[in-house]
Amino acid sequence: MPETTLSAAHSPARAVNECMTRLRRTERRRGVRLALTPRDVHLLRVLNRFRLARTSEVAAVVFPGVHVHTVSRRLRRLYDASYLAASAPDRTAENVYAVGPRGRAWLREHGIAPQSAPRGSIQHHLGCVQVWVQVAAVVGRLPNVVLERVAPHWQTTARVGGLVSDSESPLDSALSRCTSWAP
Repeated sequence: MPETTLSAAHSPARAVNECMTRLRRTERRRGVRLALTPRDVHLLRVLNRFRLARTSEVAAVVFPGVHVHTVSRRLRRLYDASYLAASAPDRTAENVYAVGPRGRAWLREHGIAPQSAPRGSIQHHLGCVQVWVQVAAVVGRLPNVVLERVAPHWQTTARVGGLVSDSESPLDSALSRCTSWAP
């Protein structure tokens, strides 16, 4: 039997390395298709409401108690399938997610108006989202307290027509009757 010689360009090690080449965070893998799960639908609705959110905020609201690697893999698949858009402010920062092209199409198909990207300071917006998520987490741990709604600054400003606080959050509970409360 003749001996086969592989050149360096055709070596098995090179083939493995080419298959495992890491993509940049902002490059999509082509041809990724997936079926949306109920949690994915919840994620699209949450991101539509937030407009933008960091990985940690998405994980806290949509994936509570799920390992960070599991969250990252699912977000990556949704990004590759164009349900999410992602940006990376710098190499060490968390991804910032928004609803992507297929996600906006899904929202429209289900009678939900896709929200536009925030105007003004994205850092301010992300700070508001972070506070929103933290308030929800704290309130969720309090007995007999329900966070009825959070109206972020971009909704209250539009409604009132002027400059207002970053959010308003009425609570329905005995908390409103307390004389003092500390988180």
